[in-house]
Amino acid sequence: MPPTGRRRPGAGHPPSRRRPQPPTEGWRAAPATTRRARLAALAVLGCLALSSGAGLAAGLVSCTPAAPTDPARALTAAEAHRLASMRIVNYRHGRAGVRATLGGPGTQIQLTGTVDWPRALAYLRVGGPGAGSQRGLLQAVPGLVVTRPDVASGAPGEPAGEPPASGADQAGERPEPPPEVPPTDGWRARRLVTSGPVPAAVDSFLALLFAVAADRPDPAEPLLAGDGARWLGRDHAGGVDVDVLLGPAVPVATGHHEPVPGATGHHEPGSGPGPSDTAEPAPAVPDGLAGGAVRYWLDDDGQLHRFEALLAGDVPVQVDVDRAALPELNGVAALGGPPVEPRAVTADEADLLARVRSANRAPGGAEIGLAVPTQPVSELPAANLRAAGWVDWSRGVAYLGVHELDRPGERTLLRADRTGVAVRDVPAAPAPSPSAGTPGTGPRTRPAGAVPPPLPPPRDREWSYLSWQRRADALGAPDLDLLLNEALAIGGAGLGSAARLRESANWLRQESLDGRPVAVFEVPKEAEVSVGRGQARMRYWVDGDGLLRRLELRTRIGAFAQLDLAPGRVPELPAVPVD
Repeated sequence: MPPTGRRRPGAGHPPSRRRPQPPTEGWRAAPATTRRARLAALAVLGCLALSSGAGLAAGLVSCTPAAPTDPARALTAAEAHRLASMRIVNYRHGRAGVRATLGGPGTQIQLTGTVDWPRALAYLRVGGPGAGSQRGLLQAVPGLVVTRPDVASGAPGEPAGEPPASGADQAGERPEPPPEVPPTDGWRARRLVTSGPVPAAVDSFLALLFAVAADRPDPAEPLLAGDGARWLGRDHAGGVDVDVLLGPAVPVATGHHEPVPGATGHHEPGSGPGPSDTAEPAPAVPDGLAGGAVRYWLDDDGQLHRFEALLAGDVPVQVDVDRAALPELNGVAALGGPPVEPRAVTADEADLLARVRSANRAPGGAEIGLAVPTQPVSELPAANLRAAGWVDWSRGVAYLGVHELDRPGERTLLRADRTGVAVRDVPAAPAPSPSAGTPGTGPRTRPAGAVPPPLPPPRDREWSYLSWQRRADALGAPDLDLLLNEALAIGGAGLGSAARLRESANWLRQESLDGRPVAVFEVPKEAEVSVGRGQARMRYWVDGDGLLRRLELRTRIGAFAQLDLAPGRVPELPAVPVD
């Protein structure tokens, strides 16, 4: 690890504590051919490259003063090494408190919360007079954001969130930190986008927040080569004296750099929240993709206490970093929940998984509820689906009412069997009260706002039918179809024999679902034989009796979908008229 440049306070700079002037102009301009290459790379990589910092340049402009004035100067060797070590110092520190302000007076968006740099997970409350519909809770990993709007933000769909913790941030005061235990419902998933319309500023800030940590040091040589890095002054932040250094948002790659022993990288797919394993992995930082410039407030040990930049649209951002000890962060269900610790199943666990088919067929069926953050499919054009209904394993049928969170006036009925899927659009139905009786063990499985379909189903000719194969697209079966297929298969072929499961299945973690202990497993499909442990797309939550309580799917956008089951008696689910 390069030296941190620790020295006596006041050594190597003027004794006055002069605050640097605001940024006005860009990081050193790249040649036109390089700029075109950057734009092409960003268009291809999109949000999938954010885990390595690629794509950050699209949402970040520079902080370099137009004409550096005294006492600004080039970095010393010690300062360059300290700046080059900043990202790995952040990474090794683990969690840090974050207080960010985006924009100017009257239009500020303020974010307060925590970032876990080794896990690349942020958990924040969004407020401020400029927050608008973004006001509420937010969790993010590189490439993916999940939000839970406050009631006051007026988001459509299911009951969105809790009322704002206080109205103070409406008047410009900083919002309170988010609750230590995140709410379980009301979350919406979307890709993280660093260019384009609002909320690009918040997304660009999130990309920058992840980019200031890495599992290896940056090369110090470019910082000493007259490439724009500067010492700007001396200041006070986080209760300590600091140097203010100008440097790149994303380091320029200068060759292969080995990771530090014991470090595991920003995010390992399958170990918790993160981009989908079905997408192409992001490369290491491409040569020349340096991004804009950032002002870093570093103490003598290389710890970051503040950073500032200009985001796209000339939106200033200032971020204060709190080094106090913080509790562990866990992603919400849409981000995969707590991290997994995959291992091969034991003989007893393989026997338990082999009993899943018989244990679930015994009650005959289950009430089911689904939360599916996904890409669009033909008859359901939006991306955050909620559904409620039943699966009948004795007849091989599932029947659901499906709606999209941001289209509260629309609903689709869906009836699936072993050959295909019939769908029909209907007006939205009011959500039943919690006391409304339904077959199964009650409405625990239903996501907030989800309504079971009518019984009996409509008998008109408005239903349309497609086989499972015809519903597939260039990427294969839609996420909703994968979950329904798997739910139906549980009562058919099951998960396999104990001997086969002993060779292929993995235990991931222990969980609790409605106060009931469950174990979370994965059983890789044939097409997944080459993936590492913890990276299969489907997960199975099984209780001690062998009953399947949840199916979990890693979706196309990198989020996680859930299909919850409450085994029990189900109503008759008759056929519907289809052509």
